Amino acid sequence: MWKRRELKTKAKSAFKANYWKCFFVAFIMMVIASGTYLTAFVDGNPPKDNVNVPETAVQVEPAGEESIDTLPAELSAALAEESATNEVSNRISISMGVMALSLLFSVFFIKPFTVSCQHFFKKNSISPAEPGEMGFSFKNKYSNIVFTVFLRDLFIFLWSLLFIIPGIVKAYSYRLVPYILSDNPGINGEEALKKSSEMMKGNKWKTFKLDLSFIWWFLLSVITLGIVYLFYVNPYFLATDAELYLKLKELDTPVVSEA
Repeated sequence: MWKRRELKTKAKSAFKANYWKCFFVAFIMMVIASGTYLTAFVDGNPPKDNVNVPETAVQVEPAGEESIDTLPAELSAALAEESATNEVSNRISISMGVMALSLLFSVFFIKPFTVSCQHFFKKNSISPAEPGEMGFSFKNKYSNIVFTVFLRDLFIFLWSLLFIIPGIVKAYSYRLVPYILSDNPGINGEEALKKSSEMMKGNKWKTFKLDLSFIWWFLLSVITLGIVYLFYVNPYFLATDAELYLKLKELDTPVVSEA
């Protein structure tokens, strides 16, 4: 059995003992994770409702003694409509390209980097850790970590299609996957998901209540425009999450009696 107060007390003690390094890792993790959404502003110019063809675009060379100043109104309108259609198509193509790049950036960098940060907080619970742990995923079975986290997210997404609740339940079932990868980067993806599900069996509701116990901290963060979240709540929450894994791992490990 485990208690919320016990986990939070240990987490608070661990991150305060190494405060600035914990703050730094939590801050970098937050910045990197938000990088996916920043690419949405690459195409910053808002689309125009009406696209007018400049008069110079419809000028024609004089023929003989007569000259035509402009094209007929019908042709000018058709050119304007075609130009607007092309602009919309270009913007759709750019948006799809940005979304694809954002997805790749998330899968191959943000997700494994997040695993590294969670690895840092797990190690920091045992003894003061160094920010260099943020490179853990990129030096230890990187491809397997990428695949396993992608598999986890894919399963959560597919369960979410059945309505939101199944997706939330699965998210809690697979919550410990990053820490399992931290302990064993080469573990098979399906085995990591299965292991997390087994460890979270009977603990999902308690973990939900653990998350819910931070609600006042999150409200205070909103009131202080994110300052409290940045300097206290974020590293505190990450440290508590690591303590949850360590406790469940301890409870999951069979006790070997001495002969």
